[in-house]
Amino acid sequence: MLSKVNHFFDAFFSPDKTVIRLRILIGITAFMLPISLISSSCFFDLEIQPSISHYNFTNFREIFTGCLMAIGFFMLCYKVPSKNKIEQILSTLAGIFAILIAFFPTTPVNTVNSLQINENYNQAVQKLITKQQMMVDCYGSNECVEDSLKKIYKTKIAFPKEKTPSKIYVDYSQYTLNGSFVKMDNSNDSFTKGYYNKFNATIHTASAFILFSILGILSLFIFPSKSCKRYKFWYRLFGALIFLSIIVLFVDFLMNKYNPNKTNIVLWCEVVMLFSFGASWLLKAREDYIMFKNLKRNNLE
Repeated sequence: MLSKVNHFFDAFFSPDKTVIRLRILIGITAFMLPISLISSSCFFDLEIQPSISHYNFTNFREIFTGCLMAIGFFMLCYKVPSKNKIEQILSTLAGIFAILIAFFPTTPVNTVNSLQINENYNQAVQKLITKQQMMVDCYGSNECVEDSLKKIYKTKIAFPKEKTPSKIYVDYSQYTLNGSFVKMDNSNDSFTKGYYNKFNATIHTASAFILFSILGILSLFIFPSKSCKRYKFWYRLFGALIFLSIIVLFVDFLMNKYNPNKTNIVLWCEVVMLFSFGASWLLKAREDYIMFKNLKRNNLE
């Protein structure tokens, strides 16, 4: 009897209990990522972005990268029993690709031609940033607006209090357009520098596709393999929703209907996938908790 109790405590307090905790953390983070970002658009007068990834170009980029990095590291720390080698390999790969998504940004929504040196100051302001947006970013502070202009436009002319300079000297800098941050280069209109880079966008898209495919495989095939009947249905449902969302995005891409300025189909498909991913991992944590609870009851009887 004592040996059975010791065996239980060895299983409960070392690797397996940590697995349950990590599953809970991963599931909660997956839920909080879209909720926090979309809520920021509602409460801070920010336009809803065409995808979750485009929040990387807003003031809430830290939430986007922070949640992805957290999911990635949780996945890398996720250690399952040695008999579940496939689950271990897939979860490790998922962690790597989640981190890659955070490090390699997608294509920004706003891509405009760079300014010419000595362009009229008022025209530059009208093209790049509105006073209303600056007031929002600066919480209504006029001093903050003036400081923002100084940072955005590096000029050799002092900023007078009542009269704006007629000429500016724009340097490689960061500016705001419709609430999104984009970097520009005066010598190049193709955005080969700054946030946008075709290589980065390719890595980002490929990593996202592989990540969600792995999460779909875990939910649809791995988790149900050793679960009771009532849990199998939900795992397969969540996995099916993930793959269905991937198919919708793929078909939309092939039909060339995706337009960042007119549709949010990518955003809502990502929300469905993240919610399905989070629900699947929280359900798995609950199932394991009940299993350990029953094991403890049986060993103590």
